[in-house]
Amino acid sequence: MKKFWLSFFIILLIVLLPIGGFFVYGECIQQDVYTDTYYAELNDKVTRLSTRENKKIVFIGGSSLIFGLRSEEIEKATGYDVVDFGLYASLGTPIMMRLAEDYIKEGDVVVLAPEINSQTYSDFINQDAILKCFENMSYPINKFSIDENMSFFFHYFKYVIEKGNATIELEPPYDKASFNEYCDIDNEIVKNNIMEKYYDPTQPIEPNASLINDEFVKLVNSYNERITNKKAKLYFSFSPTNILALKDEGLADFDKSLEENLKCPVLGSVKEFTYHQYYFYDTNFHLNRTGSLLHSKNISNLLKEELKIENEYEIEVPDIPLPDNYTTGIVDTVNGMQLLQSYAGGKFNYSLVGLGDELKGVEEFRVPTSVNDIPVLSLGAAFKDMPNLKKVVVPAEVKSITDPPFENCPNCLGLYLEHPRPPKVPAVGLLNGANPNAFIYVQKQYLRAYISGYTWLEYRSVIASY
Repeated sequence: MKKFWLSFFIILLIVLLPIGGFFVYGECIQQDVYTDTYYAELNDKVTRLSTRENKKIVFIGGSSLIFGLRSEEIEKATGYDVVDFGLYASLGTPIMMRLAEDYIKEGDVVVLAPEINSQTYSDFINQDAILKCFENMSYPINKFSIDENMSFFFHYFKYVIEKGNATIELEPPYDKASFNEYCDIDNEIVKNNIMEKYYDPTQPIEPNASLINDEFVKLVNSYNERITNKKAKLYFSFSPTNILALKDEGLADFDKSLEENLKCPVLGSVKEFTYHQYYFYDTNFHLNRTGSLLHSKNISNLLKEELKIENEYEIEVPDIPLPDNYTTGIVDTVNGMQLLQSYAGGKFNYSLVGLGDELKGVEEFRVPTSVNDIPVLSLGAAFKDMPNLKKVVVPAEVKSITDPPFENCPNCLGLYLEHPRPPKVPAVGLLNGANPNAFIYVQKQYLRAYISGYTWLEYRSVIASY
């Protein structure tokens, strides 16, 4: 029997020592890499929330809040302290709700306003992304169930390995320096719509009754009960919506389902928070500076009416800003390429949007950097119905891919990007229509920037180096 126990403890040590060593390396030896990124802002948000002594309005959601709120202005309009407790929709709505809950006090107002999609309207949490936020803050073990803590434990190994391979070079506004003392994005760069179509067609906003599922209703109603027990008030509300992205066929059923299932009152409506495309910045949910003032004014007025606040302060909203890009709608055909005339920063450029019949049979295609001395700055849905196409190379001079380019390209296996930093791409579906085994290839020396990019989370599993 003694031999059994001796063998058991030897095996146990063999198993535990490497695990313990891995954790010591991750926590004590490995350098922090997310300190200057938006991930690190979560700690400041918790600090701001936990140190407010006055009655407060706490907004909970994703990145639509950090781009959509001007907290200082809302404070002036309502007389409440305001806490912008949104950061990144991919973290999952429940994690932001849980982290805020302990600091909600009597008389506080909580506005839950997740982005309108199936992931944020669920109990989903993203351990990989959350661990990056926890790099410079204490891990709140009590906020998670045993199963969730075990899941974090297993994701930790992936997190440490990825952290060791990460090169973080996030540009404004996706860096910590772009946040102000109110934890809102406040950077001059966020002033115009920079989307070439003024919205992202790959991410339609489709409010419908199916979003109000049982798990989400349970999540919100149980939270409402706990907030109410604190003698605070919970409102359910909505993210800003780009009018071009809104598919409102199911909106009536969506509103009805909210009314029938949620036990907390609803603040505003999807339509009230649907804005002209020129008020947005780089996604269908991210407002630019003027848009954030308009949205903050609308929310403030609704809250003032709901809470019976008598305050004459009105948030001033400047004239609607013109977009950074302008498309003429005119397509030039040059050497078999269909090139859409566009303007960016007041300068004329092309977007490659199609190929003529004479090029449909090629196996490889390199996007040109210029045509007739006119720069090609973007790539659209150019490679339609090209069964022979196997490889596309996009040079670094092409700044963005505006649409999934591979409709009905079943043999295309590779999109090769030469960009040192990730270009702007559709939020989802970049490889739609290509071979199911297709990859996005980037040069080896640039790989780390891609696996760390804010808008590239969706594609990490299909990124490889060459």
